[in-house]
Amino acid sequence: MKSNFLLFSNLSNTEQIILCGIRTWANNIRLNKDPIQALKCFYKPLYLEGISTLTNKFMSIICIGYKVHLDLRCNCNMIISNHEQILLESFYYSQIRFEDLEKKTLNNIVKDSYIEEAMCITKKINKVLKKNTYEIKCRDGFFKSNFKCSN
Repeated sequence: MKSNFLLFSNLSNTEQIILCGIRTWANNIRLNKDPIQALKCFYKPLYLEGISTLTNKFMSIICIGYKVHLDLRCNCNMIISNHEQILLESFYYSQIRFEDLEKKTLNNIVKDSYIEEAMCITKKINKVLKKNTYEIKCRDGFFKSNFKCSN
């Protein structure tokens, strides 16, 4: 029987970095802690400390402008949620400059009035990633996703 789950181990290194940053942010928010210091500690060994504040801004926008309650898991969870897949896919579309697909993908979880601001930050994050030779590779699931996100 084939599994429909996307596992953390099936993600590229760049996707793992992005997702761990998102999950670190979410876990700190759940604990009522400022996520910036934890993000800096996470990104420092990867020479990506500049992404700390960008991740904070991106996730703040996503959580303020959400359409659905987001399923953001802890770093120990090996199964990637649909919402996390949407966020990773939007980063990929931003990287390859497919703005319409990025907008359509983000529209699954974010209200229209917040999408442009989120897209502006994904561009900045991708610029820093690319500068440090991190790129998202196209996965089979990209361009085929048909997420139904509801609560």
